[in-house]
Amino acid sequence: MSRTYSQIGKEASGVRQPGGRKCSARRFNSATGRFTAYKLDPQGRSGSYLELIEDRKGVLWLGTDSSGLQRFDPATGKFTRYEHDMDRSGTLSDNRVNSVYIDRSGTLWVGTQSGLDRFDSKAGTFTVYTRRDGLPGNAAGCILEDDHGALWMSTNNGVSRFDPQRTTFKRYSIADGLPGADLTGWGACFKSAAGEMFFAGFSGATAFFPDQVTDSVYVPPIVLTNFRLSGRPVEIGGSSPLEKSVSYANALTLSHRQNMFSLEFSALSYSNPATNRYRYKLEGLDSDWHEVGSEQRLVNYTTLPAGIYSFRVQGATNRGPWSEPGATLKIEVLPPWWSTLWFRTTCAAFACSPRVCCLLLSPA
Repeated sequence: MSRTYSQIGKEASGVRQPGGRKCSARRFNSATGRFTAYKLDPQGRSGSYLELIEDRKGVLWLGTDSSGLQRFDPATGKFTRYEHDMDRSGTLSDNRVNSVYIDRSGTLWVGTQSGLDRFDSKAGTFTVYTRRDGLPGNAAGCILEDDHGALWMSTNNGVSRFDPQRTTFKRYSIADGLPGADLTGWGACFKSAAGEMFFAGFSGATAFFPDQVTDSVYVPPIVLTNFRLSGRPVEIGGSSPLEKSVSYANALTLSHRQNMFSLEFSALSYSNPATNRYRYKLEGLDSDWHEVGSEQRLVNYTTLPAGIYSFRVQGATNRGPWSEPGATLKIEVLPPWWSTLWFRTTCAAFACSPRVCCLLLSPA
């Protein structure tokens, strides 16, 4: 019985040969010692194969550098092309396919230059995950699966762990021991029989056991470190609204002329301060938290209307829990004297007094 092997040869690897040969896949039959060539694109567009994988049905999936994802059926010798179309939803996120991976459930995953794509074989469509969904960098490189069904992938901004069930990402960066940010480039990754994963790219190479990668449980305290009015530092005591350092203050009372101020904060975690995370909100003004990185530890408020507010801020390490309840500062902005209740009441009483009424009603 003859045996047939599918493989990518030099011509199909994407190297355009002298004489204008088109990119093709070749199937080798060991019984005859002959190759059968299958042209990827009869229209003559050149391209390079970057990835090749076989699914459970014996169908080959090929990733290209500019022609999208190709499905090749050896039984018929036909290609089916999946490309990006900005005018249609559900298409491939990018025509450069860096990697193709089939997980234990048979789901096809595609790493492109613009995201991670999940292929729905029944509908023929793709669900795309990008930085907006938590992917560290849009360029998704080589993909591996751990023993628990989580996908690990190299990106142009670190290594990412993706939970397909929860559709959540976790990012690992230089602060976690990576040699650099960009581990894409050559689609280089490998999982050993012991479960150890290896990734390599432009920034170098890394190796780890997924089960030994744990999140930090440290919850850093957070403190307010600076308070400014109209961009100027505020002294303590005297006529200042600060009776003590803002780090120890519980409340502030500001006049209507002091409704432009800024607050600065910091998490007391010094192992990798650049990866610390923060979220803040001004209750009475904001309904949602504003999450920022370590480079945005200053928040400004301008022309706040009179009222009572509570500024809340929380901190966390790269992947640790938030520091509940965090730091809180009660802030009261007083109204101008002409908008106070006592002034309005006085005016109303004066306007309604009998003498005033007589003066208003008497003839000139």
